[in-house]
Amino acid sequence: MKNFRNQLIFCMSLMLFMPLSYAQDEIEELIVTANKRAESVQDIAMNVSVLTEDVIRERGIYRPEDYLRSLAGVSTPGGDVYYTIRGLNTGTAQVTSGTTNTYLDEIAGSITNLYDVARIEVLRGPQGTLYGSNAVGGTIRYIMNKPSFDGFEGNISLEHVDKKLAPNSGSAYNLMLNVPVSDNLALRAVFTTGEDPGIYQNIATGRKDIGTQEDEEFRLMARYEKGPVTINAMYLKKDRYDFGQKEKGNADKPGTSDIVDANCAYDAEWYYGDTCTRVYATAGGDMSGYDPQLAFYSFEDEIYWVDTEVMTVNIQYDFEKMSAILIYADYDNKDRYITDWSRIDTDDLFKDPLYYYGDDTSETTEFRLSSNTDSPFSWTVGYYKTEYDSEPNHVNEWEITDAGGLDYLGYMWFSSHTDCTGSMVVMSAAGDGSCYNSALYKSPYGDSTYAPFPAGGNTSGGLVYGSYSYYGYSEEKAFFGQIGFTAGDWS
Repeated sequence: MKNFRNQLIFCMSLMLFMPLSYAQDEIEELIVTANKRAESVQDIAMNVSVLTEDVIRERGIYRPEDYLRSLAGVSTPGGDVYYTIRGLNTGTAQVTSGTTNTYLDEIAGSITNLYDVARIEVLRGPQGTLYGSNAVGGTIRYIMNKPSFDGFEGNISLEHVDKKLAPNSGSAYNLMLNVPVSDNLALRAVFTTGEDPGIYQNIATGRKDIGTQEDEEFRLMARYEKGPVTINAMYLKKDRYDFGQKEKGNADKPGTSDIVDANCAYDAEWYYGDTCTRVYATAGGDMSGYDPQLAFYSFEDEIYWVDTEVMTVNIQYDFEKMSAILIYADYDNKDRYITDWSRIDTDDLFKDPLYYYGDDTSETTEFRLSSNTDSPFSWTVGYYKTEYDSEPNHVNEWEITDAGGLDYLGYMWFSSHTDCTGSMVVMSAAGDGSCYNSALYKSPYGDSTYAPFPAGGNTSGGLVYGSYSYYGYSEEKAFFGQIGFTAGDWS
C-alpha cells in the first residue's frame, strides 16, 4: 500500500512539472501591430483578441461571422458586413459613418472571404487616436500575407459549407500564387469567391433564403526590399451582392400602423396580442410553411450591390532608432441599394421601395514616425488626411409607390386612380377626384426603368414621388501621437 502511495505521489509530481516544461518549449511570442508598430501582444495596454493564420485554418473560419460571434463583447446583427463592439456599430445600409471601423493592413477597408490572412486583430474600446473618429467602439484589423522572396508558391482551396436552417449550402473557392521576381521584388496574387446562404424567410415574397451574401475579391500585391527601404503596393477589386435583410430586425415587431385584419383582433395599434404578432397580421393570419423564429413580412426583398476598387502604396524607411512610414490609398466605390420603406412611410399598407445609387472617390494619406528600440518608452506620431472629391461623388435616391400609396401619403387629392396622362383634364388645387397625371411621377431617366441597377431593378408600374440628387465633399485632417511605457517585472 505504501509503495502504491509513493508511486502515485511520484506520478502526480511528474504531471505537475510536465505542462510547465512543455509550455516553456512551445509558447511563442505573438507580435502584433495594433499600436502601429511591432510589439508583443503582452505589452499592449488594451483588450486585444488575435487570431493567427493557423487558428483561422484549424477552426474552419472562412467568413468574419464565423469568428465574430465567438468573441466577448462582439455581435453581428448584419452578417459579415455589419457588427457591433460593446454595443457600438459599423455603418448601416443608410450610409452612416458608424462607431466602429475595419482596417486592411494599414488602410481603411475590409474583406469577407478570409483567405491568405496572416492574422486578425480585434481591438476593443476607443481607438480614435490611431484609427480615426469612427473607432469609438473598437477596430478590427486584417493583416494580409505579404509577397515572399523564399520561392514560388501556390495554393488552391475549395470549401463547402452546410449551414443550419439555410435552404442552400455555402461555398468558397480560393487561389493564391506567389512569385519571387528577383532577390528584391516579389509578387502575390489572390482570388477568392464565396457564397454564404441566408436563413430568413419573407412571407410577403415567399423567399426563404433572405440574407444571402455573395462576394468576389481579387488582390495583387508587390513587395520590394533593399537595405532600410521596404515598399508594399496593392490593388484590390471587390464586388459584393447581398440579398435581403441580414436579420429580422424590426420587421417582425409591432409597428405604429393600424393593420386591420379579420384574423387578427387587436386592442391598440402597438400590440397585436400574444398569438397575433405583426407578421401574423400582415400575412393575413397564414404562416403555414414558415418558421416563426425566422419569418418576417416585408414588401421588398432588400438588395445591395457594392463595387470597390483600391490602390495603395506603403513606403517604409528604417532608421537606427525609429521608422518612417508613408501610406497612400485611392478608393473608388459604387453602391446600389433597394430598401423597403413601406414600414416607415406607408404603414405596411402599400409598397414603398427606396432606390439608392452612390458613386464616391476618396484619397487618404498618412505619414508617421515610430520608435523601434527595446527601450521601456515607445512612441508614435503622425499626420493623417482624408479627402472626398466633390465630383464624381454623388448620390441619387428615388422613392416609389403606386397611386394608392400616393393617396395615403397625401400627395394627391383624389379617390379615383385613373391615369389621365395626355388628356385635357386639369385638376384644381383641391382636386376634382377624376384622375391623376403619372408624368409628374416618373424617374429621372424619363421612364420606369432604373439604368444603374442590374437585372431585377426594374420599377415598372411604380410612381416616383421622391427624387433626390446631391453631391458631397468632406475633408478630415489630424495630427496624432501616442506614448507608451513598459514598467517591466515588479515581482
